[in-house]
Amino acid sequence: MYDLSLQAVIQGRSHPGVMDLSPDLRQLVLFDHSATAQTMGSLLVLDEAGNVMIDSKSESPHRENLAESDYFKVHRESPNFGLYVSRPFEPRMATGGTSIALSRRLRTRTAAMPVWWWGPCT
Repeated sequence: MYDLSLQAVIQGRSHPGVMDLSPDLRQLVLFDHSATAQTMGSLLVLDEAGNVMIDSKSESPHRENLAESDYFKVHRESPNFGLYVSRPFEPRMATGGTSIALSRRLRTRTAAMPVWWWGPCT
């Protein structure tokens, strides 16, 4: 289910015009209901430098750079890696205990960006 949500964001983000939509409409297009569930972490799109561009939990994403995270570096260093599942970690952006991240690389005409989802380990 998580990987399907990642793939849906990748597909939606690569469609021409999606990023030109108003923030509220873009959220509806990119994120299904599982991506916005209160018990799950955020689904993020990062730019090629590791900066958060899109956040499933907010129309105005917080400023954060995740370039040093393993779930970003794996895609920068191995562009064809596929789905990456991180080791458990304590997220900097939220409280609530240990999390894991799932990430995939999004390819666009101008860049390749990891898309990742993190959530509590239960």
